[in-house]
Order: sequence, then C-alpha cells, then structure tokens
Amino acid sequence: MFVNWNHSVEQSDDTGFRSLNFRAKAVKWKNITTLIEEDLEWDKEFESKDAIESGKYMLEKLTKYAEENAPKRNTQSNGSKIPRERKKLHNRIKMLKRKKHSAYSKERKRRCEKMILETEQKIIESKRNERLEKEKQCIESMKENP
Repeated sequence: MFVNWNHSVEQSDDTGFRSLNFRAKAVKWKNITTLIEEDLEWDKEFESKDAIESGKYMLEKLTKYAEENAPKRNTQSNGSKIPRERKKLHNRIKMLKRKKHSAYSKERKRRCEKMILETEQKIIESKRNERLEKEKQCIESMKENP
C-alpha cells in the first residue's frame, strides 16, 4: 500500500512548525515540555489508533502547544535592503563605466568620469540622509520609551 506523505506534511508545515521562530529567546520551552508530559497520556491515546492516525494526532497536539508558546516567524525580509534610488545610482555608475571604457576620445572619457563622480556623490548623500533619518527615529523612540 502506497501512502502520499508529501501532501499532508506540506499542509501541516505551512501552518505549523515552519511558521514559528524556535530560535527566539521568547520561546517558553518549559511550558511546552510540561504540556507534552502532563496533558496527554500518550499510551492510552495511541492504543486504539493505527500509526497514521496517531501520528496526525500527535502532530496536531505538538503544533498547538508550539503555537501557544513560540512567536511567529518574521517573513518581511524578502526584499532587498538597498533602497531603490541607490540601486538606480549604482546601475548608472555601471552604465557610465561601460560607456567610458568604450569611448575613444579623451574628452568623452573625461565627461564620463565627471558623471561617475557626480553619481558617487549622490550615493554618498543618499547614505548620509538615510543615516540621519535612522538617528532621528532612534531619538524619537528613546523619548517615548526611556
């Protein structure tokens, strides 16, 4: 007899253990272990069921206890951490360097070099502004929560 394990495991992982952050300091491991040890009488529960049913039952109980005592995983960090404006400037520098490399006249190479320097100055200014904004946010939060 062939059992399709992948289908049931994928569904339970998406809603259960994979959505939880077990590495966080806020996980209450003692609560989880006491719930597992005290709340269920595992031998009596599994006597009347076959292996698949008892495995599903155990998985349900464990995910329930884990969801109660572990924080959710943060899934917001999928995007790039470099701001779009700065990415455009970096790509512009790459384009200008290619243009400079393919230029024949010294005048055109100087113009490309000048444009590269201006773009690098814009990147530096962008980083400076971002740092100042972060500092302002930190100061604002310190005033609210001393």
